[in-house]
Amino acid sequence: MNNLGDKGIQISPEFYAKDWNDLDLSRNNLEDWNTAIKIFKDRIEGRYFEQIKALDRNEERKIRVFSGFAIMSLACLLIETLEQFWTGNIETSRNSIISSKQNWLYRLFFKETEKISNDAMAFYSFFQRSDEFRKFFYTEERANVFYTKFRCGLLHQGQTKGKSLIHIRKGEPMLR
Repeated sequence: MNNLGDKGIQISPEFYAKDWNDLDLSRNNLEDWNTAIKIFKDRIEGRYFEQIKALDRNEERKIRVFSGFAIMSLACLLIETLEQFWTGNIETSRNSIISSKQNWLYRLFFKETEKISNDAMAFYSFFQRSDEFRKFFYTEERANVFYTKFRCGLLHQGQTKGKSLIHIRKGEPMLR
């Protein structure tokens, strides 16, 4: 007997696996597509944005002030989720590649072993679709620094790497 009930697991605050699995998105059925959009929105808001708001607006100052690691970790997960939805990939590839700058200038500044992974390139692609992010992450290398120092540090070691810090402040972001 399945203790999950007839609808399966809850995939967002308002929807269950059955709600998603019952959709037929191969047809041009406007009702199914509208439901898919509602499920997607509910899932993104419920898993990410509402959690970030709860941390950022917490009444307890100690929680609010020290929530940067959790918020940034959720933001990194959100970036990967949105990028996978955008590209239609089920997961981000882990294969390493040399940047598209496979030339003497690239090799001059980066060791041959310093490759930019497809994962980091997914972040670069995501950043390039935003006017605000593109202003700061204007090179693959800058996106790679964010990916390796922040995303990988937070999600694998529970801390940023190198001299990278998460600090609440206004103005241009800093990467180290």
